[in-house]
Amino acid sequence: MDPFSFDITPSSALTEVFDANTLFQTGAPNSRGSSIDQYLDNSNKLTKIYTNSPFREALTPELGAVLLLGHVSAVESYMRGIIRGLVYIDEHAGNLAAPKQLSYFAALNHEPRLMPEALLESISFSGAQNISNALKEFCGITGMGNGNIPNDLKPVFKKFNDICQLRHCCVHRFGLLGAGNAHKLKVEKNLIEMPLALTIDALEDISSILEKLVLSINSYIYKDVLYRSFTKSNSIASEDLERQYQKEWARNPAEDEQRFGEYYYLFAVTSFMPASPNLQDSYVEFQEWMNKTLENISRAKASTSKSRQQPPSLAPSPSAHVPFRSPTTQPATTLETQDIYERGIFGWLKRLFANN
Repeated sequence: MDPFSFDITPSSALTEVFDANTLFQTGAPNSRGSSIDQYLDNSNKLTKIYTNSPFREALTPELGAVLLLGHVSAVESYMRGIIRGLVYIDEHAGNLAAPKQLSYFAALNHEPRLMPEALLESISFSGAQNISNALKEFCGITGMGNGNIPNDLKPVFKKFNDICQLRHCCVHRFGLLGAGNAHKLKVEKNLIEMPLALTIDALEDISSILEKLVLSINSYIYKDVLYRSFTKSNSIASEDLERQYQKEWARNPAEDEQRFGEYYYLFAVTSFMPASPNLQDSYVEFQEWMNKTLENISRAKASTSKSRQQPPSLAPSPSAHVPFRSPTTQPATTLETQDIYERGIFGWLKRLFANN
Protein backbone atom coordinates (compact mmCIF):
# COMPACT_ATOMS: atom_id res chain seq x y z
CA MET A 1 0.00 0.00 0.00
CA ASP A 2 1.37 3.39 -0.98
CA PRO A 3 1.89 5.89 1.83
CA PHE A 4 -0.45 8.83 2.09
CA SER A 5 1.63 11.74 0.79
CA PHE A 6 -0.81 14.51 -0.02
CA ASP A 7 0.65 17.83 1.22
CA ILE A 8 -2.19 20.01 2.43
CA THR A 9 0.03 23.08 2.89
CA PRO A 10 2.92 22.87 0.44
CA SER A 11 5.90 25.13 1.09
CA SER A 12 8.79 26.17 -1.07
CA ALA A 13 12.38 25.29 -0.17
CA LEU A 14 14.00 27.32 2.60
CA THR A 15 16.33 29.84 0.95
CA GLU A 16 16.23 32.76 3.40
CA VAL A 17 19.37 33.66 5.30
CA PHE A 18 18.88 34.28 9.00
CA ASP A 19 22.10 35.47 10.63
CA ALA A 20 21.62 36.83 14.14
CA ASN A 21 25.05 38.49 13.98
CA THR A 22 23.67 41.02 11.50
CA LEU A 23 20.53 41.88 13.48
CA PHE A 24 22.00 43.82 16.40
CA GLN A 25 23.61 47.25 16.44
CA THR A 26 27.34 47.10 16.95
CA GLY A 27 29.03 49.84 18.88
CA ALA A 28 25.79 50.83 20.64
CA PRO A 29 26.43 51.98 24.23
CA ASN A 30 25.46 49.58 27.00
CA SER A 31 24.31 52.45 29.22
CA ARG A 32 22.46 55.67 28.52
CA GLY A 33 22.33 57.19 31.97
CA SER A 34 20.49 55.81 34.98
CA SER A 35 18.02 52.96 34.73
CA ILE A 36 15.14 55.40 35.15
CA ASP A 37 16.58 57.65 32.40
CA GLN A 38 16.78 54.66 30.08
CA TYR A 39 13.19 53.72 30.87
CA LEU A 40 11.91 57.23 30.14
CA ASP A 41 13.89 57.30 26.89
CA ASN A 42 12.46 53.95 25.76
CA SER A 43 8.92 54.91 26.72
CA ASN A 44 9.13 58.26 24.94
CA LYS A 45 10.31 56.58 21.74
CA LEU A 46 7.27 54.33 21.77
CA THR A 47 4.89 57.20 22.51
CA LYS A 48 6.20 59.20 19.56
CA ILE A 49 5.12 56.43 17.21
CA TYR A 50 1.43 57.07 17.85
CA THR A 51 1.43 60.75 18.83
CA ASN A 52 3.38 62.27 15.92
CA SER A 53 2.50 60.09 12.96
CA PRO A 54 -0.42 58.99 10.75
CA PHE A 55 -0.88 56.05 13.10
CA ARG A 56 -2.76 58.33 15.47
CA GLU A 57 -5.61 58.46 12.98
CA ALA A 58 -5.25 54.91 11.67
CA LEU A 59 -4.09 52.73 14.58
CA THR A 60 -4.59 49.04 13.83
CA PRO A 61 -5.14 46.39 16.53
CA GLU A 62 -1.88 44.73 15.49
CA LEU A 63 0.16 47.92 15.90
CA GLY A 64 -1.56 48.61 19.21
CA ALA A 65 -0.55 45.17 20.47
CA VAL A 66 3.07 45.70 19.41
CA LEU A 67 3.20 49.06 21.20
CA LEU A 68 1.72 47.51 24.34
CA LEU A 69 4.44 44.85 24.29
CA GLY A 70 7.04 47.58 23.91
CA HIS A 71 5.78 49.54 26.92
CA VAL A 72 5.77 46.46 29.18
CA SER A 73 9.19 45.46 27.86
CA ALA A 74 10.52 48.89 28.86
CA VAL A 75 9.40 48.18 32.45
CA GLU A 76 11.11 44.79 32.41
CA SER A 77 14.30 46.37 31.06
CA TYR A 78 14.20 48.93 33.88
CA MET A 79 13.88 46.18 36.49
CA ARG A 80 16.88 44.34 35.09
CA GLY A 81 18.92 47.52 35.03
CA ILE A 82 18.11 48.61 38.57
CA ILE A 83 18.71 45.16 40.08
CA ARG A 84 21.92 44.71 38.09
CA GLY A 85 23.20 48.11 39.19
CA LEU A 86 22.26 47.58 42.83
CA VAL A 87 23.94 44.19 43.02
CA TYR A 88 27.10 45.81 41.65
CA ILE A 89 27.28 48.86 43.96
CA ASP A 90 25.43 47.85 47.14
CA GLU A 91 27.18 45.68 49.72
CA HIS A 92 24.06 43.90 50.99
CA ALA A 93 22.61 43.25 47.53
CA GLY A 94 26.01 41.97 46.40
CA ASN A 95 26.13 39.56 49.35
CA LEU A 96 22.65 38.26 48.51
CA ALA A 97 23.65 37.60 44.90
CA ALA A 98 27.09 36.18 45.70
CA PRO A 99 26.01 32.54 46.29
CA LYS A 100 24.01 32.35 43.07
CA GLN A 101 25.37 30.38 40.14
CA LEU A 102 26.51 32.01 36.92
CA SER A 103 26.91 30.26 33.60
CA TYR A 104 30.44 29.65 32.37
CA PHE A 105 29.63 31.48 29.12
CA ALA A 106 28.49 34.57 31.04
CA ALA A 107 31.58 34.50 33.24
CA LEU A 108 33.78 34.44 30.15
CA ASN A 109 31.98 37.11 28.13
CA HIS A 110 30.33 39.65 30.46
CA GLU A 111 32.24 42.64 31.73
CA PRO A 112 32.17 42.84 35.56
CA ARG A 113 29.62 45.64 35.81
CA LEU A 114 27.15 43.73 33.61
CA MET A 115 27.81 40.35 35.23
CA PRO A 116 24.69 40.49 37.47
CA GLU A 117 22.58 40.75 34.29
CA ALA A 118 23.33 37.07 33.61
CA LEU A 119 21.72 36.13 36.94
CA LEU A 120 18.42 37.56 35.69
CA GLU A 121 18.24 35.86 32.31
CA SER A 122 15.69 33.28 33.49
CA ILE A 123 13.67 35.82 35.51
CA SER A 124 10.44 37.31 34.16
CA PHE A 125 9.20 40.71 35.35
CA SER A 126 5.79 40.60 33.66
CA GLY A 127 3.77 40.67 36.86
CA ALA A 128 3.71 42.22 40.33
CA GLN A 129 4.59 38.97 42.10
CA ASN A 130 7.62 38.38 39.87
CA ILE A 131 8.94 41.89 40.55
CA SER A 132 8.33 41.54 44.28
CA ASN A 133 10.12 38.21 44.52
CA ALA A 134 13.12 39.37 42.47
CA LEU A 135 13.56 42.56 44.50
CA LYS A 136 13.56 40.53 47.70
CA GLU A 137 15.76 37.70 46.43
CA PHE A 138 18.46 39.80 44.79
CA CYS A 139 18.26 43.10 46.68
CA GLY A 140 16.58 42.39 50.03
CA ILE A 141 14.06 45.20 49.59
CA THR A 142 11.77 45.70 52.60
CA GLY A 143 8.13 44.68 52.17
CA MET A 144 8.84 42.58 49.07
CA GLY A 145 9.04 38.82 48.60
CA ASN A 146 6.53 35.95 48.68
CA GLY A 147 4.32 38.03 46.43
CA ASN A 148 4.01 40.82 49.02
CA ILE A 149 3.69 44.42 47.88
CA PRO A 150 4.13 47.48 50.14
CA ASN A 151 0.79 49.18 50.76
CA ASP A 152 1.79 52.42 49.05
CA LEU A 153 2.59 50.51 45.85
CA LYS A 154 -0.43 48.19 45.74
CA PRO A 155 -2.71 50.40 43.59
CA VAL A 156 -0.18 50.91 40.80
CA PHE A 157 0.91 47.26 40.93
CA LYS A 158 -2.73 46.22 40.57
CA LYS A 159 -2.96 48.25 37.37
CA PHE A 160 0.33 46.72 36.21
CA ASN A 161 -1.04 43.19 36.67
CA ASP A 162 -4.06 44.09 34.54
CA ILE A 163 -1.80 45.46 31.81
CA CYS A 164 0.25 42.27 31.95
CA GLN A 165 -2.89 40.24 31.30
CA LEU A 166 -3.32 42.20 28.07
CA ARG A 167 0.33 41.50 27.30
CA HIS A 168 -0.24 37.76 27.76
CA CYS A 169 -3.10 37.92 25.24
CA CYS A 170 -0.78 39.56 22.70
CA VAL A 171 2.20 37.26 23.28
CA HIS A 172 0.41 33.92 23.46
CA ARG A 173 -2.90 34.39 21.62
CA PHE A 174 -2.29 37.14 19.02
CA GLY A 175 -4.46 39.49 21.00
CA LEU A 176 -7.39 37.17 21.69
CA LEU A 177 -8.75 37.25 25.25
CA GLY A 178 -8.34 33.90 26.96
CA ALA A 179 -10.67 32.63 29.67
CA GLY A 180 -7.94 32.84 32.30
CA ASN A 181 -7.11 36.39 31.31
CA ALA A 182 -10.81 37.32 31.37
CA HIS A 183 -11.18 35.89 34.87
CA LYS A 184 -8.23 37.86 36.22
CA LEU A 185 -9.34 41.05 34.48
CA LYS A 186 -12.93 40.55 35.72
CA VAL A 187 -14.40 41.43 32.32
CA GLU A 188 -17.63 40.28 30.72
CA LYS A 189 -17.69 36.63 29.61
CA ASN A 190 -18.88 37.53 26.13
CA LEU A 191 -15.46 39.13 25.49
CA ILE A 192 -13.65 35.77 25.67
CA GLU A 193 -11.86 35.01 22.38
CA MET A 194 -12.45 38.57 21.21
CA PRO A 195 -9.40 40.44 19.81
CA LEU A 196 -7.72 43.26 21.71
CA ALA A 197 -8.25 46.64 20.00
CA LEU A 198 -6.33 49.36 21.82
CA THR A 199 -7.11 53.01 21.14
CA ILE A 200 -4.67 55.91 21.29
CA ASP A 201 -6.26 57.02 24.56
CA ALA A 202 -5.84 53.53 26.02
CA LEU A 203 -2.18 53.41 24.99
CA GLU A 204 -1.57 56.82 26.55
CA ASP A 205 -3.18 55.65 29.79
CA ILE A 206 -1.08 52.49 29.78
CA SER A 207 2.08 54.51 29.21
CA SER A 208 1.17 56.87 32.06
CA ILE A 209 0.38 54.02 34.48
CA LEU A 210 3.63 52.23 33.71
CA GLU A 211 5.64 55.44 34.11
CA LYS A 212 4.11 56.00 37.54
CA LEU A 213 4.84 52.38 38.42
CA VAL A 214 8.51 52.72 37.55
CA LEU A 215 8.88 56.10 39.26
CA SER A 216 7.24 54.70 42.41
CA ILE A 217 9.42 51.57 42.46
CA ASN A 218 12.52 53.65 41.81
CA SER A 219 11.75 55.97 44.72
CA TYR A 220 10.85 53.11 47.07
CA ILE A 221 14.05 51.15 46.40
CA TYR A 222 16.23 54.27 46.66
CA LYS A 223 14.74 55.18 50.03
CA ASP A 224 14.86 51.63 51.39
CA VAL A 225 18.46 50.98 50.34
CA LEU A 226 19.85 54.26 51.68
CA TYR A 227 17.88 53.81 54.89
CA ARG A 228 19.35 50.37 55.56
CA SER A 229 22.85 51.38 54.42
CA PHE A 230 22.91 53.64 57.48
CA THR A 231 20.71 51.85 60.03
CA LYS A 232 22.16 48.41 59.24
CA SER A 233 25.79 49.51 59.48
CA ASN A 234 28.09 49.87 62.48
CA SER A 235 26.73 53.39 62.94
CA ILE A 236 23.56 51.98 64.51
CA ALA A 237 23.32 48.18 64.30
CA SER A 238 24.82 46.69 67.46
CA GLU A 239 24.30 43.01 66.71
CA ASP A 240 26.12 41.07 64.00
CA LEU A 241 22.83 39.60 62.79
CA GLU A 242 21.45 43.10 62.23
CA ARG A 243 24.51 44.42 60.41
CA GLN A 244 24.37 44.32 56.61
CA TYR A 245 27.13 46.83 55.82
CA GLN A 246 30.74 46.89 56.93
CA LYS A 247 31.33 50.32 55.46
CA GLU A 248 29.92 53.31 57.33
CA TRP A 249 28.80 56.70 56.10
CA ALA A 250 31.22 59.39 57.26
CA ARG A 251 28.43 62.00 57.17
CA ASN A 252 30.58 64.52 55.39
CA PRO A 253 30.58 65.13 51.62
CA ALA A 254 34.32 64.80 51.07
CA GLU A 255 34.41 61.20 52.26
CA ASP A 256 30.93 60.13 51.14
CA GLU A 257 30.85 61.70 47.68
CA GLN A 258 32.00 58.70 45.66
CA ARG A 259 29.83 56.16 47.46
CA PHE A 260 26.73 58.34 47.49
CA GLY A 261 27.28 59.25 43.86
CA GLU A 262 27.00 55.60 42.83
CA TYR A 263 23.54 55.40 44.39
CA TYR A 264 22.50 58.80 43.07
CA TYR A 265 23.43 58.12 39.45
CA LEU A 266 21.73 54.72 39.56
CA PHE A 267 18.38 56.20 40.63
CA ALA A 268 18.28 59.86 39.59
CA VAL A 269 16.58 61.36 36.55
CA THR A 270 19.20 63.55 34.88
CA SER A 271 18.29 63.51 31.18
CA PHE A 272 14.61 64.47 31.32
CA MET A 273 12.46 67.14 32.90
CA PRO A 274 11.58 67.42 35.66
CA ALA A 275 15.03 66.25 36.72
CA SER A 276 15.92 64.95 40.15
CA PRO A 277 17.56 67.29 42.67
CA ASN A 278 21.28 67.54 41.95
CA LEU A 279 23.87 65.33 43.61
CA GLN A 280 24.94 67.89 46.20
CA ASP A 281 21.41 68.75 47.35
CA SER A 282 20.42 65.09 47.51
CA TYR A 283 23.43 64.28 49.66
CA VAL A 284 22.69 67.18 52.02
CA GLU A 285 19.16 65.83 52.56
CA PHE A 286 20.59 62.37 53.31
CA GLN A 287 23.25 63.83 55.60
CA GLU A 288 20.67 65.82 57.58
CA TRP A 289 18.51 62.73 57.94
CA MET A 290 21.45 60.67 59.24
CA ASN A 291 22.38 63.35 61.78
CA LYS A 292 18.77 63.74 62.93
CA THR A 293 18.41 59.97 63.25
CA LEU A 294 21.45 59.77 65.53
CA GLU A 295 20.09 62.64 67.61
CA ASN A 296 16.79 60.82 68.08
CA ILE A 297 18.57 57.62 69.09
CA SER A 298 20.75 59.54 71.54
CA ARG A 299 17.70 61.16 73.12
CA ALA A 300 15.94 57.80 73.32
CA LYS A 301 18.93 56.25 75.10
CA ALA A 302 19.18 59.20 77.49
CA SER A 303 15.49 58.92 78.29
CA THR A 304 15.80 55.20 78.94
CA SER A 305 18.85 55.69 81.14
CA LYS A 306 17.09 58.40 83.15
CA SER A 307 14.01 56.26 83.70
CA ARG A 308 16.13 53.43 85.06
CA GLN A 309 17.63 55.78 87.67
CA GLN A 310 14.21 56.88 88.98
CA PRO A 311 12.14 54.97 91.60
CA PRO A 312 9.69 52.57 89.91
CA SER A 313 6.69 54.69 90.95
CA LEU A 314 8.15 57.74 89.24
CA ALA A 315 9.43 56.07 86.10
CA PRO A 316 7.85 57.40 82.90
CA SER A 317 5.63 55.10 80.89
CA PRO A 318 7.08 53.44 77.75
CA SER A 319 4.98 55.79 75.64
CA ALA A 320 7.07 58.71 76.90
CA HIS A 321 10.23 57.24 75.40
CA VAL A 322 11.48 58.67 72.12
CA PRO A 323 11.19 55.73 69.69
CA PHE A 324 13.37 55.00 66.72
CA ARG A 325 11.10 54.97 63.70
CA SER A 326 11.28 52.94 60.51
CA PRO A 327 10.40 54.47 57.12
CA THR A 328 6.93 52.91 57.24
CA THR A 329 5.89 54.42 60.61
CA GLN A 330 4.88 57.93 61.60
CA PRO A 331 7.59 59.64 63.72
CA ALA A 332 6.53 61.11 67.06
CA THR A 333 8.28 64.48 66.67
CA THR A 334 7.17 67.41 64.55
CA LEU A 335 10.50 67.44 62.73
CA GLU A 336 10.43 63.97 61.22
CA THR A 337 13.66 62.30 60.32
CA GLN A 338 12.01 60.72 57.34
CA ASP A 339 10.60 64.09 56.23
CA ILE A 340 14.13 65.46 55.96
CA TYR A 341 15.11 62.50 53.87
CA GLU A 342 12.06 62.74 51.60
CA ARG A 343 12.48 66.42 50.73
CA GLY A 344 15.02 65.44 48.06
CA ILE A 345 14.31 63.00 45.28
CA PHE A 346 11.06 61.82 46.91
CA GLY A 347 9.62 65.32 47.11
CA TRP A 348 10.39 65.68 43.42
CA LEU A 349 8.48 62.49 42.66
CA LYS A 350 5.47 63.65 44.68
CA ARG A 351 5.42 66.93 42.78
CA LEU A 352 5.61 65.02 39.50
CA PHE A 353 2.62 62.87 40.40
CA ALA A 354 0.67 65.91 41.57
CA ASN A 355 1.21 67.56 38.20
CA ASN A 356 -0.09 64.45 36.44
